[in-house]
Amino acid sequence: MKTIIPILVSLMFIGSTQSLFAQDASLEKARQEVQKLTEKEQQAFSNGNCEVVLDLMSENITFYANGNPSPPREMIRKFCEKVPRPFKTPEQETLKYYPLNSETVYVVRTMEYTKNANTRIKEIVTKIWNMENGAWKIVHLHSTVKEIPLG
Repeated sequence: MKTIIPILVSLMFIGSTQSLFAQDASLEKARQEVQKLTEKEQQAFSNGNCEVVLDLMSENITFYANGNPSPPREMIRKFCEKVPRPFKTPEQETLKYYPLNSETVYVVRTMEYTKNANTRIKEIVTKIWNMENGAWKIVHLHSTVKEIPLG
């Protein structure tokens, strides 16, 4: 009996470790898939391919602009179609992926630009990607643009 207890504890530890490794692998897979789709979405938006952008969004997407709820798909379509291109290249940019589980990934993109000698512009865009019917879709989008006085 004394030898069985350490064996059982060891088996439980091995089983839980394998479960953690499988979970880590599924989170990494989700992150990689969303990273590829984010690149596709950003490229389509930069090129004005608004149908590709909208195809990557859930029909029920929630959209906030500077903290205010906005009519999602129609607002995004109009903005995508009318925004002047080419875009200014950000002077600073970060893009981070946070898999919450194997079917949900939170993405944060921060960009900074110089507006003039006295002001910088900082834009923070957050997106939640969720697996819907076997396909990744953006289910939530929030964009905040702030002017930051220099000096």
